Amino acid sequence: MNTQKAIEVLKEIQEMYFHPCPDNVSHQKEALTHAIESMKRNVWQPIDTAPKDGTTIIVYRPKFDGKYIPKVGVDYWGKYKLKPMGCWMKSRTDVQPTHFILLPEPPQEGETK
Repeated sequence: MNTQKAIEVLKEIQEMYFHPCPDNVSHQKEALTHAIESMKRNVWQPIDTAPKDGTTIIVYRPKFDGKYIPKVGVDYWGKYKLKPMGCWMKSRTDVQPTHFILLPEPPQEGETK
């Protein structure tokens, strides 16, 4: 089983299992939701599902120019005068991302490993 399949199964369990009941069920649902979101951070997703609110993400660009634009890099969706509908701000028109992955959560203060 891969991570994407595990996410799908956990979502099915989340929808089927939880009903408005005692408090402990809400904690279980919260934990499951957190687990799903954490797993999503480690799975490449289609770029059309990426956040378009200025969130910085890691992107994959299959076309590589060998110089300026790396295959894997960071990017964010933004708008400017020439692109009022928006665009990936750190990708050229001819080197567009096809997939993205969310940045990992930053370390907690005082956390060491």
